[in-house]
Formats: sequence, C-alpha cells, structure tokens
Amino acid sequence: TSAYDVYDLEAFIAQHPDKEFIFWSTSLARSIGTRTATEFNNQMRRYAIEHDKILFDMADIISHDRFGNPCYDNVNDGVNYPAICTDYTTELDGGHLGSVSGGKIVMAKAFWVLMAQIAGWRP
Repeated sequence: TSAYDVYDLEAFIAQHPDKEFIFWSTSLARSIGTRTATEFNNQMRRYAIEHDKILFDMADIISHDRFGNPCYDNVNDGVNYPAICTDYTTELDGGHLGSVSGGKIVMAKAFWVLMAQIAGWRP
C-alpha cells in the first residue's frame, strides 16, 4: 500500500534535524471509538518515551477536569475508558472541543506552555 506510517515520519524527521517535531495523542470522545482511541494513545505515549520524542498529550489533558479528576466515557458496558470531560465539549457522544466549551481554552493554554518550554522557558 502507499499509506504513510511512523517509518515515513521518522525518515522525514531525519531529513530536518534543525526542526522540533511534536507527537500528539488523539482526542477522546464521550462514547465513539473510546477503546481504539485509548489503545492508540497508550501506543503513542510508549513510542514517545522509547524514542525520546516530544509528546503533546491532548488525551491526558482533556480527560481530566480543572481539578485533576479523571473523566470517563458514557457507555454503560462496565469499562471506564478515558473520555473528554463534559466541561470541554458540547457534544453528548463525540469529542470535539465545542464552540462554547472550555476545551479550546484548556488546549490553547497547554499548547502555549509546550511551545514556551521548547523555546527554553523553565517554570
């Protein structure tokens, strides 16, 4: 197939040693694809650690409320998968940050901190 994979990405990164590349976990819906997203994010975290990559862990950020409490999916199947907190989305089942939710602000602040740290800021 002609699909791109992590080896293509690593080759691209190797061609640009003067650039910083950021790996990213995926957003977490309230009920759609929560198991698959959780597995992907766990793999992404392992890959970033094992290969010394910068990881913007969006999934971890949006699956905790402003007090640090974890949020879980709304599927009644006996399994609690991490999910976007209700304060961060206007969707009942999806995982978009929402037009009137606090999710955009939380993510913007987190990304600003990441960019500042890459630039050398140490809190």
